[in-house]
Amino acid sequence: MLFGFVCFKKQALTALKNNWQTALFITFVVGLGTTARTVLRYLNILNDVPYITYFVELFVTPILMVSANYYFAQQLRGKELGMQAVTSRLNFAHKAVWLNLCIVVHVVV
Repeated sequence: MLFGFVCFKKQALTALKNNWQTALFITFVVGLGTTARTVLRYLNILNDVPYITYFVELFVTPILMVSANYYFAQQLRGKELGMQAVTSRLNFAHKAVWLNLCIVVHVVV
């Protein structure tokens, strides 16, 4: 098991060499919706705009997560997509939103 982790870590380091800034920014953009909702809830501002944050978390975040996963998969294959990776998977938006809704319903019920 340890050998697989070492190999994956070496692949990741090789893929992110000279590309870590873009990877960090894409990760930041993907987590922005959930982080904003958590901050608003902590500051008790969420009561004023509850539907906007739910919309972002249920519909926008899954699309960005699919794009980020695609970006990192392409990085491991040696391809550099840059920031266009954030919008590269918009044609799968309906599938990402449907999967997220199914997960939310399954967790709640």
